[in-house]
Amino acid sequence: MSDSPSIPLIENTTENKKPQYHSENKQQLKREFQQGITEVERQALKQRQEQTLHFIFRRFSDITLDEMTERLEFEDFRQLKDWLLALPASLF
Repeated sequence: MSDSPSIPLIENTTENKKPQYHSENKQQLKREFQQGITEVERQALKQRQEQTLHFIFRRFSDITLDEMTERLEFEDFRQLKDWLLALPASLF
């Protein structure tokens, strides 16, 4: 018997894996849930941006860009410009 290699014993193999398995499951569910929330937020943001964009076009469609800049405060215009530049090109 001294010639045969000893096999290490693993005690409670299933019990050792269960907590890790449940932990991985919880982490996976948490990631999926957060991805779902992120997707819902992304869709809501896109919808708000589209609604705002349509409002802007309806509101200012009869005036030129120069007239628009005169009506808006400089800071508002800068924020509007940044916001418009951040919109996806697919909206145009």
